[in-house]
Amino acid sequence: MALTHVPGEERTGKLDESGTSLARDLDIVLMQPSDDTIIARGHWDLEIQDDAQRLESVAVDTGRYVLAEGKRAFGIRTINSTHCTCFNNGWEALTLFVQNEDRVDLVLRTQVSGWQAESDGLEESHPPCSLSSTEWHSTLAVGRRDHHGMSDLEQLNVKQAKYEADEVAAKCPELPPKRTVTTWRFDGREYKELKTGSGQ
Repeated sequence: MALTHVPGEERTGKLDESGTSLARDLDIVLMQPSDDTIIARGHWDLEIQDDAQRLESVAVDTGRYVLAEGKRAFGIRTINSTHCTCFNNGWEALTLFVQNEDRVDLVLRTQVSGWQAESDGLEESHPPCSLSSTEWHSTLAVGRRDHHGMSDLEQLNVKQAKYEADEVAAKCPELPPKRTVTTWRFDGREYKELKTGSGQ
């Protein structure tokens, strides 16, 4: 289970409506379904952003992140976005965790998709071939090399710019997607970004 809450709510049991906190605490609990026994747990202060870029959702990712023999990670995905007549943006973040006996350890933080508006949408007219937004997404795969007993991770990122909806694409320069690959390497405690290069 993934539980998010405003700091202090877990102690008082009451909803904090002060609006002073810009982030939420995160608790992860692994339980045995047959009898609800707690197997492992972890707590992180102010781990989940929830400010002007508002928290939209939290979900558990049970993808096959097999980082070592007998060591499979699981993920928490969160989505944040703005809600205003401004340069809107949003993103999806992925955080990976592994179980170590009765403890849950956080090993990776990264963003896996997002979008950014190029204008506030209030202009009456736009220059020819002006951009409306940029979107990007990525996939995370387990690499072949390992360090400190955990496999490297390869993140393929694809970024795509888009024209205004009323533009005739044939009259504007082509906007090919841009691909990059980010390598993440385990340092014995968590994954750190090693390098980012052009992708295929």
